[in-house]
Amino acid sequence: MGDEEAMPCRACGGGLEEVEVEGRLFWMCRGCGSTLVEQRDLIPVLTSAARAIADAVSFDEHIDPVPPAPAPACPDCDRKMEAFGYMGTHLAFPARCAPCSLVWMGPEVMGVMTLLFARTNLRHDTRVADMQAQLAEMDRRMTAVVMNRVRESWMMR
Repeated sequence: MGDEEAMPCRACGGGLEEVEVEGRLFWMCRGCGSTLVEQRDLIPVLTSAARAIADAVSFDEHIDPVPPAPAPACPDCDRKMEAFGYMGTHLAFPARCAPCSLVWMGPEVMGVMTLLFARTNLRHDTRVADMQAQLAEMDRRMTAVVMNRVRESWMMR
């Protein structure tokens, strides 16, 4: 990022303030809630946000799409950023500046991205728990089979 004192918010014209969450820096507009994050810090920032809503996440909840907004100019280099469908969906369209490795999100986009990320984590955790339960059941059955064979071999002696 450049060394300017305060970058302007490309959505409302307010100033972007530096915010630190779990050791990761990003910039947020206190006026409109838009967020600017370095691409390498996007997943840690979403992880932190998803953790905050994890208990309220449901697979059944409908997610309203956020219509794509015109991509803003990069606050660092002033080139037009490119919008992309987050996770390949048509639900949220953050914008990125590839040369500067920055991602820009309005508050609604950040909210949908956080919910999608939290659902992905929930899906992963649910599958891991299911697999652990299946492995425990397989272990129980294998133990029963082995014990039966040991018992049978002792009885044949």
